Amino acid sequence: MRIGVPNVPYYIAKLREYAPDAEFVLLESLSKPFENSLNGLDAVAITAERGSSWSLLYPQYCVIVSQPDVLTIPITYAVGRKNQELLSFLNIWLELKKKDGTIQQLYDYWILGKNAQPHVPRWCIARDMLHWMP
Repeated sequence: MRIGVPNVPYYIAKLREYAPDAEFVLLESLSKPFENSLNGLDAVAITAERGSSWSLLYPQYCVIVSQPDVLTIPITYAVGRKNQELLSFLNIWLELKKKDGTIQQLYDYWILGKNAQPHVPRWCIARDMLHWMP
């Protein structure tokens, strides 16, 4: 299996644990595999967040989240060394948002698509009364 991956050593090491026999192809740009119909790759391993945005641009692809182990990657906010007030604020804010379920709720909605409602068009006289439009 040939899997395209971004050149992130931590990410590649984790993927090798899950797929030791796979051939990993380093991607210089994430848009190229999609523009070129994966160009001989069987898959592209990127975060679910990034994958969901690419699947909007290229709907012929979908996101698959590994089960039962969901691989997580740490993300950081860079804060100036002397800005301890901002660092403290961000740490407290993130902890509160984790505890009250906001982060999980946003992830479920925006990344996993849970509780998403289909778009219903506004009422229209030409469509709804006169049936001129589908």
